[in-house]
Amino acid sequence: NDTIRRAVIYFDANEAKVDLSYKDNNQAITILDSLLLGNLNTKYITALNVKTFVSPDGDESYNRSLAARRNDSIKEFLQRYNSDVSVDKIHFFSEGEDWSEFRKLVASDSNLPDREEVLILIDYHKNDIVKRKQLLRKLNQGAAYRYMVNNVFPKLRRSEITIVREIPEVTECY
Repeated sequence: NDTIRRAVIYFDANEAKVDLSYKDNNQAITILDSLLLGNLNTKYITALNVKTFVSPDGDESYNRSLAARRNDSIKEFLQRYNSDVSVDKIHFFSEGEDWSEFRKLVASDSNLPDREEVLILIDYHKNDIVKRKQLLRKLNQGAAYRYMVNNVFPKLRRSEITIVREIPEVTECY
């Protein structure tokens, strides 16, 4: 039986270092500690996947570099556990800008100014990210963009750490 646990580490804007006091990171660290710190069950981990995302407020090359630096920071952070998890079971993915999650967050935020227009811009300019970003910044003199910088983008700046464990079946019991 496989069990999957997920922890999310959030990053402040333009930051790559894991900040234990930022947002709910301390809760994510508690989860990771319980799964990886001195735990005999680490030998049952079949995969540890890290997907890192950035918010769309930087240009594409900067965001690629930032996602890579965040992955390096998570890698360094995970090394503190000295666990039995084999290196070949740990996988890092720089996912970049998460436009589908961005769209979900926008659609669900009733306080976002010009929310319908923002959704139209996201959907209409799928193939031209640069234009999409420019128009989002300019919409209604930037009111929606300023709101998103403070309330939506912080939720996009994250590394999702997924731990997959294979729990051995009990075959005998005395």
